[in-house]
Amino acid sequence: MATAPGKRFRFWARGDLAGFGISNTSDLTWNVLLMGQFKVARRVGILLGYRWLDIDYEDKEDLFALDARMTGPMLAISYSFY
Repeated sequence: MATAPGKRFRFWARGDLAGFGISNTSDLTWNVLLMGQFKVARRVGILLGYRWLDIDYEDKEDLFALDARMTGPMLAISYSFY
């Protein structure tokens, strides 16, 4: 989902859900990303956002398990080729 309140600003949100214990995948993994972009030139932008990533994984033989939640701010520079 993206929205553009002006020519120089753009905001969007993304989320996904995966796993569900199907085959040898995680029990549940989810990801949410909120981003904003300010265009400093025609093809260059500065992005600022925040991300939440949660992974709950355990293999079928109980030899390895991972239960992690990673969150934090993001800062990036974008370049558009078109």
